[in-house]
Amino acid sequence: MVDDNEEFLLLMKRKLATHYNILTATNGKKALEIVRSEDVDLMVSDYMMPEMDGIELCATMKQDINTSHIPVLMLTAKSSVEDQVRCFNAGANGYLTKPFDMKMLNARIDNLMKSNQKRQEKFRVDTEINVVALEYQSTDEQFLEKAIECIEQHLIETEFDIDTFASELNVSKSTLNRKMKAMIGLSPVEFIRNIRLKHACTLLKKPFINVSEVAYAVGFSNPKYFTKCFKKEFDVTPTEYQKKEEDK
Repeated sequence: MVDDNEEFLLLMKRKLATHYNILTATNGKKALEIVRSEDVDLMVSDYMMPEMDGIELCATMKQDINTSHIPVLMLTAKSSVEDQVRCFNAGANGYLTKPFDMKMLNARIDNLMKSNQKRQEKFRVDTEINVVALEYQSTDEQFLEKAIECIEQHLIETEFDIDTFASELNVSKSTLNRKMKAMIGLSPVEFIRNIRLKHACTLLKKPFINVSEVAYAVGFSNPKYFTKCFKKEFDVTPTEYQKKEEDK
């Protein structure tokens, strides 16, 4: 939570601490230091602050691949349409005017958190890849598309690892892990496996192809392990999925 009023920060921290682990900053510059070094799920920021205001803070975060995935909820006494437009143009995910009821703040925070969780679950269980449907902001959509393209280029390679993955995306392994966990709810290893399995679903729809061939084609060296992973991810075995598609 970011606000130049320290009394307000202490009050908000006390009221929200029963449900969340709260980190605080009194201006945008300090907030940036925190979000670049800590795992932050959501930021609630005041609009007007010294050194760096909420608009500049939000815009800076949304343009930085290390922090662009963090939802931002703006709090402000400004209520004009122009001010709201400025917030959303900076990339804010929500807007709440002061004074506000704590029930409303809690509801907004809860809604943003649940929306992200639903998006993560949708991506994980979907047998097809559809990044646009997830409705990420442009920086994160481009990052995710690039990550998927990178895996697809190495799809058949069983030895494709996180070092190579992070290097080709031009990010550190810690940033890669943080973004994947925040955006998709999966570690980089789990994400790679998920993309392999989605491609397996596509191959299993083709006639005259067996499960072992599919397993090798998407980078699994052991068909039995492939079947185990497929069952865990989609709640059906590859053979069951194949038959289901044939019966359509």
